[in-house]
Amino acid sequence: MLRKVIVIGAIDEAGTSLLEGRPDIEYEVVVDVSEENLCRVVHDAHGL
Repeated sequence: MLRKVIVIGAIDEAGTSLLEGRPDIEYEVVVDVSEENLCRVVHDAHGL
């Protein structure tokens, strides 16, 4: 099962490598932290 993780704000190279090394995780880095944008991206997320 593929899990969706939302990263709010910046993520360093080690964090990116960790997430990319997990075939069961799909991730999205969100820089726009407006309420409207966060509501759009978190509705189907498994983790923040």
